[in-house]
Amino acid sequence: MPTMTISQGLRAVKKLKGQLAETLERAQRAVTYRKEQEPAFKFPAMIEMANGYRNQLVELESRIACTNATTKVDCDGQTVALASVIRQLQELKGQIAWYKGLTVRARAETVEDETEYNDEGKRFSKKAIWACDLPESEQAARVDQLQTKFDRLNDLVEKTNHVTELVT
Repeated sequence: MPTMTISQGLRAVKKLKGQLAETLERAQRAVTYRKEQEPAFKFPAMIEMANGYRNQLVELESRIACTNATTKVDCDGQTVALASVIRQLQELKGQIAWYKGLTVRARAETVEDETEYNDEGKRFSKKAIWACDLPESEQAARVDQLQTKFDRLNDLVEKTNHVTELVT
């Protein structure tokens, strides 16, 4: 395989995945047909082509994984494998989504009027005191903090990907 950087390899993987998906779609449409109306693409040829794309994908993704595992970067004063930073990015992305998805309130404590019913079925109002361990402003600050860390690590990974050649 020709020499390429991690970034070039990742772009090639994306292209191969698209080619594989398109080839499998053609194969799926060609698996059954009326005998007198042969499809534009032959099923056996599409399967053979798909297998070729798969083999290229496995080879390229393996080279990327090996390169990520053996490439060392300086992260917060520590030398770590690029693969570790990539896993940190995945976790940060999940944390950000999780914090954004929390149902929070504006303040740590809020009071609302609620309607309840007594044993006779009569309605009455009652004050409900709500507590929130992560008010909106703190939620936003936590998300911003995580996003800043994500952006910093993502920049490190992108810069490294553009200059690091894939192992053979």
